[in-house]
Amino acid sequence: MKNKQKNVLIITSSGGGGCLQLAEAKKQQVLKEDPTANVIVADVMKDWTWLKMGHFFVFLYNTVQTFGKARLQEKLVGCQTTAEIMLWLSIFFKCKSTLFKNNIDRVIDTQALCPAAIISAMQIYNKKRNKSLLFEKVMVDLPTYKSTHLFKNIKRLSYKKRKLVRVATITPLLDTPTEEMFWHKHCKLETSQVKIEDVHVREAFSQYLHQKRPQEDMKLVIRFDDEKRSLLRNVLSKTNAYKMETKEGFSFTIAPQDSVMVVLLGSQAAQRATYEYVKSFLYSMKKITHPDRHYHLFVFCPNNKKDVMQQIHDLVMQETSYPSHFTIVPMSFQKEDVIASLYFRSDVSITRTGGQTAMELMGVSKGKIWIHSETKERHIMDKGKLIKGIPGWEAGNAEYLVEKHKARIVTPAMVLSLAEEFV
Repeated sequence: MKNKQKNVLIITSSGGGGCLQLAEAKKQQVLKEDPTANVIVADVMKDWTWLKMGHFFVFLYNTVQTFGKARLQEKLVGCQTTAEIMLWLSIFFKCKSTLFKNNIDRVIDTQALCPAAIISAMQIYNKKRNKSLLFEKVMVDLPTYKSTHLFKNIKRLSYKKRKLVRVATITPLLDTPTEEMFWHKHCKLETSQVKIEDVHVREAFSQYLHQKRPQEDMKLVIRFDDEKRSLLRNVLSKTNAYKMETKEGFSFTIAPQDSVMVVLLGSQAAQRATYEYVKSFLYSMKKITHPDRHYHLFVFCPNNKKDVMQQIHDLVMQETSYPSHFTIVPMSFQKEDVIASLYFRSDVSITRTGGQTAMELMGVSKGKIWIHSETKERHIMDKGKLIKGIPGWEAGNAEYLVEKHKARIVTPAMVLSLAEEFV
């Protein structure tokens, strides 16, 4: 029988959605192993920094993601060292207070900021409470040479602090002859401090983990609030797909021979690119004159400066020769059970390569993985140029998926040329 975990502290961050999703996955895992555990989740940006500064950084980072500015994202992350100097004392004192107040027995960290401050607080706590807590770093991004935002502040820890570090991750994409050399080069860690695990996924994804897709009808339920329901009802009136309106939203029956495409560009999705992918798929579907199946496009619509769902609605309703074999389902952000079932059933998934998205795709997707690039050059097929449209650490995730899972880097303009291959 496993030891009781008692009071568990999970440290996360609101910058992007990946850290929050990973924190939720680890919380679910802890409670599954020990339902009596008391799990405290702390957000370094919202709970452990000066309030206005933390919220400002979160707002700035998420806004940049929304507009798809890859180079600006890299510059923001490049300010990590400066941010850690500014936030060190605040995170140290808040962490120490949390440890003592909650009598913590285990610490799991899913974010990148200030491990030195956190471990310093843990060292004081261990000494005062006669405990031996380790700093469990669960990597939110895939382990590649480009994961510098996670690696560099572990590498520069003092020897005593590094001895408390334990990394949980998947098999790395090596830029060295051996794994031992990889971890020493990038983190100054021994392989005994690194635990290679399966992909870290939330509970809803676990039921599909490494499962074969069944050859039978599958029901997908998309939840909708009343405000947007009429928009989707209008869009669906243009197609002959089997769907049913329910109290929750809309239920779709997907036949085994049907094709499913998913466009989900993250919790802070790029608005222009989302709309352009829909336009490209619609144009491609119009070219199929004798369809032998139905095609479903499920697309997450961000709603920040522009209402992308309204834009897609207008595009469909103005189309005079809409292909009846094609269903566009514009949707607001869905809970994890819906995203899990979409990834599992999809024949093509177009996503960004945040670490948690990448791991969940690797675990459950059976179709093609297409990785969105923000490059502004049209009709570019060269991998090197395409990868420049992806922020550095996500570019590392993209290279991992290309190398190990035969993923492809794409732009909205490329969908037109790839459609024939897909069909």
